[in-house]
Amino acid sequence: MSVILGIECTCDDTGVGLVVDGKLVDEIKLTSWDYHSSRPDIDKAYASIMHKKNIPIAVETVLTRNNLRLADVDYVGVSTEPGMMSSVYQGMRYALSAFETSATRNKIIPVHHLEAHLLVVRAFYSDVEFPFYCLVLSGVHTQLFYVKRYRHYELVEEQKGMGLGNALDLVARKLGLDIKTHGSGGRAIEANTIYPFCKNASTEPKQINDWSEIMNFDEVDGIECTYFHHILGLLKRNIKYQPAPEVSSEPEPSSEVQESKKKEHPMAQQKTKLVICGGVSANQHIRLFLQENNIDVFAPPMENCVDNGGMIAWSVYEMLRHRLNPSKELVLRHRSKIEDLKMSSNRYISVEQAADLIINKKVVAFPTETVYGLGARADSDEAVNLIYTSKGRHFNNPLIIHIASLEQLEQLVPNYKTLGDKVQKWIAEWPAPLTLILPYDYVSAPYKVCKMINKNYPNTVAVRMPDNPIALSLIQKAGPIAAPSANTSGKPSPTTAEHVWNDLGERVYGIVDSSEHCQYGIESTIIDLTTSNKATVLRPGSFVWCQSTDSKGDCENKDNEKPKAPGMKYKHYKPDVPLRLIRSIDEVSAAKQRGLRVGFIHWTAHELTPEICNSVRAMYFVAENSDSQMLQRYLYAALWTLNDTANLDVLMINVDGLDNEGVLDKLNKASE
Repeated sequence: MSVILGIECTCDDTGVGLVVDGKLVDEIKLTSWDYHSSRPDIDKAYASIMHKKNIPIAVETVLTRNNLRLADVDYVGVSTEPGMMSSVYQGMRYALSAFETSATRNKIIPVHHLEAHLLVVRAFYSDVEFPFYCLVLSGVHTQLFYVKRYRHYELVEEQKGMGLGNALDLVARKLGLDIKTHGSGGRAIEANTIYPFCKNASTEPKQINDWSEIMNFDEVDGIECTYFHHILGLLKRNIKYQPAPEVSSEPEPSSEVQESKKKEHPMAQQKTKLVICGGVSANQHIRLFLQENNIDVFAPPMENCVDNGGMIAWSVYEMLRHRLNPSKELVLRHRSKIEDLKMSSNRYISVEQAADLIINKKVVAFPTETVYGLGARADSDEAVNLIYTSKGRHFNNPLIIHIASLEQLEQLVPNYKTLGDKVQKWIAEWPAPLTLILPYDYVSAPYKVCKMINKNYPNTVAVRMPDNPIALSLIQKAGPIAAPSANTSGKPSPTTAEHVWNDLGERVYGIVDSSEHCQYGIESTIIDLTTSNKATVLRPGSFVWCQSTDSKGDCENKDNEKPKAPGMKYKHYKPDVPLRLIRSIDEVSAAKQRGLRVGFIHWTAHELTPEICNSVRAMYFVAENSDSQMLQRYLYAALWTLNDTANLDVLMINVDGLDNEGVLDKLNKASE
């Protein structure tokens, strides 16, 4: 049995839904509308408080009604974008508290709120197959999408200005209608309109003779609004549908359409389905209006048009149904576009395919326990040159050679067993996120390393044995692999296959996908064993070295020095958006007051206030347990994800109390 729980919390309503074996079986919604209805806008702080209170209640109610426990849940989908930051924050807090271990954390699936609206109709109509058109109608959205296939959403046209839902609320308030009782401005107008096909008019309507009559305005209080004939014009321009009998089959375009000078969408010549979704699609007048124009409409039941947990659970089911590896990036966003959602790359390959490519002097990306590596044959000038050119890496920057066994080490350093206890104790730590710089003799070594790899110090070689079964299997099949991190030089290192694809794309011949974040999340520690009787740390990293190391070297080389190991001379880890290290959470709200659009990495052990949440545009949610090891694992993922979030001015992370030297080293470099 497959059990998927869905949590919706993007605005003021708390929704929880349950999908079992591909069927939407139960849901519940708890609302605080009575509190907000008399106010000009949603009280974000109050909504956050109510989500914190209601989510556990709603989850327990749904599970109990279906004789299930939290332990029975296979996946929990949480709406993370777009939405009010202080609201989606509470949903993610609950999910992380319910599934707090590393093993169960993978059950948490971020869900795009608008995609959930778009797809939920398929839970009720089996004949709504791809492709179809979808009209999204909500408080802030009036958009027409062409849904070619799953995760291929093309925005055909959108109505600028105020969304239809907000326009209806504004009209209802101007007419003095009882929004609180009816739940929204649209419902209040619907219940007070004398309309031929409306069955739910109130007994004492306000004598609004024609629904369209009240919508024929261009401005309300100076704000451009959406209205019905604009929606019809939008559909006429883009969808071919059977006209009503009394209308000519080839009607003359209206003056509005002529003035718009819009080109027909390529699919306008094909008959197709029209799905309407979003909260306003529940409005009976909208449906009747479209039906009067002889448009075949598919819409979810009324209760599933508004925000609900069922659509979130169903969205996770669609991911699994289409074999999409769900994103593990727990990022919250105030704004985001559904058309930016994409399917995974088809460049993902097996270990066997990757080994063949490497043997044939190509470059591939593969996971290790630290970060993704960009690997090539270590003995091939042609292959190693591809590493440097694919990354845009300076040829003066050395590479690390990855091995899978001590037999491979002996091919590189045949006398390693005679190098003394100082070397043997470090080799004994392998496999580990630990790179050792060892003496190397090109003449006597059976395995001839490409001279570009260690051109600065040809008598040394940097070697490590990764603690990752995929990496070890690949190296065992392909032989020693030279591999830096699989990213454009200077950018943060990738910790998922998706990071690699989004950055390097066609520059790699294939990517081995591990389906999870790399275990440690930052690069290996590099120790030099060639300079003296002491081991010298050249680069802090994910290996805990402090109890065994005799001395720590300078982690930065001066400009006139040649780097002996990666990560010493050239700038690394830096996102395009400036990163600022802060020591007080109040600096976040202060940044907003200065007009900055903030992305925030949250990892500390205290709950954020609604004010802080609503001061940021996007938040990467690492944890709320002050675990620096968890931050280490997800640091680069956070930098990648927030860096790709549009319209941010600054990224912030609170480093107060952070004592992880490897993480601090990377953050300091990234913020310079």
